[in-house]
Amino acid sequence: MHMSPYNVGTSRNWNHWGVITLAVCALLVLTHCDSGFVNSQCTEDQEAIAKEYDSAEWPCEKFVDSVTPGDGTDNHSTGYLSGAYKSGRDAVWSYMSSEFDVSGWIGSDWRCPEGNTRVGGASGSQHVQGTAGDFTADGFDETMWEKFEKAAIDAGRGWNSAKGRYTSHIHIDWR
Repeated sequence: MHMSPYNVGTSRNWNHWGVITLAVCALLVLTHCDSGFVNSQCTEDQEAIAKEYDSAEWPCEKFVDSVTPGDGTDNHSTGYLSGAYKSGRDAVWSYMSSEFDVSGWIGSDWRCPEGNTRVGGASGSQHVQGTAGDFTADGFDETMWEKFEKAAIDAGRGWNSAKGRYTSHIHIDWR
């Protein structure tokens, strides 16, 4: 008589599936580490980023966004950008394009904690929180700064750098 693996009518079949169940449980126990359960859904890069934050508020699954590459990212392939930042960033570019016919780029957005320190970023930087970007365009000057500030205000920004603080960009964040 053919027995399906779901038919546990004999002790022989039950023992077979019991052994498999025990093996799976043992595997799960072996993947446990000091910082918690190893999540096979995270890449090594995401795990490395999460370790920099050293906080349960920053699990590796959080680092899925494409970010502006640069020194502040330590060449991580992904990072974290808040929803408010992404929405504000898109609104700034829309405003700059429609009101001033200006296109530009972001010099820096998300930074990992170690990368932020390395580039001289502020302690408690909004870049590390995924809420800030450094916006710029060709010919950036005080007039361009004023245009970006208008766009930032229209986009509901939380804060932006003062005129003249940086000569190559305006820092805008959505805290």
